[in-house]
Amino acid sequence: MACKPIVCQENCQPGYTYVTKDSKCCGECVKTSCLLNDTVVIEPGNLWRPSGDKCTFYECEPGTLMVVKKVVVCPEESSVTCEEGTFVEFTSSDKCCKTLICVRDTCSLKTTWAIMEQQGCVANVSLTHCEGLCSSTSSYSTFSKNMKHGCSCCQESSISIKNIQLQCKDGTNIDYSYHDVEQCRCHTTDCVPLESNSVM
Repeated sequence: MACKPIVCQENCQPGYTYVTKDSKCCGECVKTSCLLNDTVVIEPGNLWRPSGDKCTFYECEPGTLMVVKKVVVCPEESSVTCEEGTFVEFTSSDKCCKTLICVRDTCSLKTTWAIMEQQGCVANVSLTHCEGLCSSTSSYSTFSKNMKHGCSCCQESSISIKNIQLQCKDGTNIDYSYHDVEQCRCHTTDCVPLESNSVM
């Protein structure tokens, strides 16, 4: 009689994990994740989005470990009605649909006075800048299971270069140029989430 050790097969296919049992010599491969197209492993509760398609997601359902395909249907501009004094703005916070928000535009052109100086030569000039309120949104997405943010900020939409002369102490003048804002409006921009959020 000859004794030989039993060699357990511990190499499991993707999506499976080798689990040992106290009552048996060898364990077994147990399904712990979802497997999409025999190549993509998705952990339970997680979403996976293929490259090149920002509106299709695949989710691994906890418990059943089944892959569920989800396709986002984007709303049309005509589905949003804004009150008087606002306009429809587009943001792309989820990288798929453009979020439609009603923006109350108080962004406008303001004027201040400033001293321009170069090489000891100066001039008192009228400077224009953009100032005012623009809309922003923050809401929880039941689809992506995360917060969605849509932001817009008051920025210049048209600028020009102004050429002036600075007066020097010796009575001479030198040429000087600067950017002057001509028009302002609310522009969509990226909202940067807080690094850490606390839930009370």
